[in-house]
Amino acid sequence: MVNGKPDFYEVQRRTVLTDPFKIQLAYRKFPANFVAYDILYYNDKQVTDLPLMERKRLLDEAVNESDILSKSRYVEANGIAMYKFAEANGLEGIVGKKKTSLYWFGKRSKDWKKIKVLKEEDFVCIGYILNKNSMTTLILAKYNDNNELVITNHVSLGVSILKLKQHGMNFSSCPIENLNGYADATWIEPMVCTIEYMPSEKEGIRQPTFKEVREDKLPRECRIKEDDA
Repeated sequence: MVNGKPDFYEVQRRTVLTDPFKIQLAYRKFPANFVAYDILYYNDKQVTDLPLMERKRLLDEAVNESDILSKSRYVEANGIAMYKFAEANGLEGIVGKKKTSLYWFGKRSKDWKKIKVLKEEDFVCIGYILNKNSMTTLILAKYNDNNELVITNHVSLGVSILKLKQHGMNFSSCPIENLNGYADATWIEPMVCTIEYMPSEKEGIRQPTFKEVREDKLPRECRIKEDDA
């Protein structure tokens, strides 16, 4: 938790630490806490075939909360209000679960749905890179106060060169002078693309996904804001 909120960036950093000294420092700065959201065994018996609400009752009986151990809370019949609260407070989203749902080891179920807080933003696509893993990465940019293109982000999820071609993609030269590190890039004439992403205070955008090409907006309308700098 950072400032009372879950921080995915810090969780990622903690998972890759191997040095005992650095682990101890991280523990002192951001003590790890365990949140129990379900129960799989109770009194030496597997209870995964019990409905969710029954498992919640057993969880309440089994867990005594402390400074480092707590139980996941839930609300009923107010999912929309809960989502709006998560959005207003900069949280990642909410999870909706059927009251009768069972627990499946290592499987995903339609009875549990993650509803992420997502935002959309328009960027200028100026090129792409064909990766060795067969994925394509778009190079995204925006215009600064000097009307110069500045690379701001990259996106691979949802990318389709066919979609760009359907919207009149044309090849071009690199639009940024003295740019290094993009020897494998294919440059195109600027196109406005809408990107969907999870907002992040540290990373700016997280898990960006290409959504669509916009033909009703000029590239020069995509500008760097003070918050982006």
